[in-house]
Amino acid sequence: MAVSHEKIYDYFFPLLKESGKKYRKTSLVKAKLAEPGQEVITKTSDGVEIKCKATKGDLLIENQTSTGEVYLMKGDKFEKRYQMKQALDKGWAVYQSNFPIQAIQLETKHLTDLGIDSEFEFETPWQDTMKALIGDFIVLSSDDSGFYRIAQKEFLETYKEV
Repeated sequence: MAVSHEKIYDYFFPLLKESGKKYRKTSLVKAKLAEPGQEVITKTSDGVEIKCKATKGDLLIENQTSTGEVYLMKGDKFEKRYQMKQALDKGWAVYQSNFPIQAIQLETKHLTDLGIDSEFEFETPWQDTMKALIGDFIVLSSDDSGFYRIAQKEFLETYKEV
């Protein structure tokens, strides 16, 4: 079932502001400049999460998790969120996140409130569709513009409550 970004925003924004928790990404990432047009398929422990194509200035990021998922981020957003720790070869470098996020773990109650029976898909702030499963974390973007999902296994491997 697909849920509009507006419906997700209207439901989760007040809930997250009221009872969401702050987390910090504690694991390092590897990143390099992506090739414009490069297709990136983000896979988590529960399968394909999202497919997208790089545009000029995007960074290809590799999380240091058991799944090793990769994803894209706009260069200006990346610069605000990450600090380089070590340069590597072939354009790669190691980075540490320097920003907290606010998140809430998806529970059956949330699906019931939204009129959904099981997993669902929703529109992200960057106009892609992303699936969400019970146990995943719904994260409010740092500029309060919208929500995205981080799979439960990967979230628990990379984030700590602050």
